[in-house]
Amino acid sequence: KAEEEAAKAKEEAEAAAKKAEEEAEAAKKAEEEKASEEKKEEEKPAEEEKPAEEKKDKE
Repeated sequence: KAEEEAAKAKEEAEAAAKKAEEEAEAAKKAEEEKASEEKKEEEKPAEEEKPAEEKKDKE
């Protein structure tokens, strides 16, 4: 019985480690996407301001 519990504990630990790794990957990917979006915004600030001005004219 002790061996079964040890095997179960090992499986749970591996599953938890895998989940943590996947969450870390997801967080890293989200951070990279956010950085990429911020970079795009820095490169094109004029283009983003223009449509807002056009909206005001239409209203």
